[in-house]
Amino acid sequence: HAMYERRIGIAEQLYKYSTCPGIEKNMIAEGTIEALDDFAHMEDPRALNCCSAILANLTLERSLCHEILEAGVITDVIQPLNQKAQLTDIAKRGLGYTLYRFSLLDDKVLTMFRECSDCLMNLIKSEDEETRMCAAAALVNVTGAMVVATGRGQVVNIGGDERQRIVEQVMPFLKDLCGSSLPHVRL
Repeated sequence: HAMYERRIGIAEQLYKYSTCPGIEKNMIAEGTIEALDDFAHMEDPRALNCCSAILANLTLERSLCHEILEAGVITDVIQPLNQKAQLTDIAKRGLGYTLYRFSLLDDKVLTMFRECSDCLMNLIKSEDEETRMCAAAALVNVTGAMVVATGRGQVVNIGGDERQRIVEQVMPFLKDLCGSSLPHVRL
């Protein structure tokens, strides 16, 4: 039990460090991604909150996002966090910001979506508006990456079956987002 509390204490300290601008590169160099892998597999909401917030804070430095992805955070951190039943709104918000920032990487957005679509769909259903908006923005970036502009018009960048799967996942959210209140807005 003491060791478990100590690990939570380490997560809380790493979170505090992650709030200091400019420390991201050093944190990655010192093994923070490996620590996040450990925290993501814990059951304590404190560890999960810290894990998600640290990851979101590290992705603020856009130049490090490729390195963070290549370190395996999707399979080692994001997917395990997404499996947690007790994930709090704070942790979901951290995941939302992280996935949004990854969706800004033109060369990685489709790979990110393929590996994180379940997580994005869970985030879209969140009670927290900020989390839903991050997930929606990430999906907008995904759909933007599905089509590339050429001199002769639009060329689809994703095959039909996968495009259909994306549309099927995104449409219920868009219907909800554009729900019943819009027709009743008085200008």
